[in-house]
Amino acid sequence: MKSHVLAAPLVRALALTLCCACSSTGDSTDTTAPSHPNASRSGTGETAAMMSEEEAMARMMELATPGPEHAELAAHAGTWTVQYKYRWSPDAPWESAAGSVTSKPVLGGRYLMEEHSMEMMGMPMQGLLFLGFDKQSGEYTSLWMDSNSTWWVEARGKESPDGVTNLTGTMKDIAGERPYRMKTWTKADGTVENEMYDTIGGREVLVMTYTLQRKS
Repeated sequence: MKSHVLAAPLVRALALTLCCACSSTGDSTDTTAPSHPNASRSGTGETAAMMSEEEAMARMMELATPGPEHAELAAHAGTWTVQYKYRWSPDAPWESAAGSVTSKPVLGGRYLMEEHSMEMMGMPMQGLLFLGFDKQSGEYTSLWMDSNSTWWVEARGKESPDGVTNLTGTMKDIAGERPYRMKTWTKADGTVENEMYDTIGGREVLVMTYTLQRKS
């Protein structure tokens, strides 16, 4: 993912796992491997309960080690200016707002943490966005939280060959819960373009666009 992904500010343990895996290799009268809900995302179809202690450790270390996708995210560390355009419904006029983003890698480069500051409708707002890449599922992930709520919004998705990333999730606000989608891509000059689609009246509607330009 060659850009930032903002989870809609407007519309809105390794040790434990390894312990469980290793415990399954000990003496037991039940040698049947239990089904694992995430087995299909592991890329091998092999559950931790079917691995030896050494295999489980190697697999966990592989999944826990940052890869090129994480390096790509970390390359977006720095400060950015943001220009927003948003609307509340398909027939509402577009409004504008401005903000800034400061980002840095955290947890050994496994995630990029972005600190957002903006003003919309004359009111200040702060937000935190954590961006990552799930090596089990091969998906980019986002977790957004802000000063206008007491909950967070999650999304995940993949990057297409043309460099456009689509993340989908469930929007949560006073209007309830419904699907939403984020589309993001980076232009040749380094400018990052984003589009956010909400579900209104049962159909997908473009409700926000925003552009990030690097300051430093």
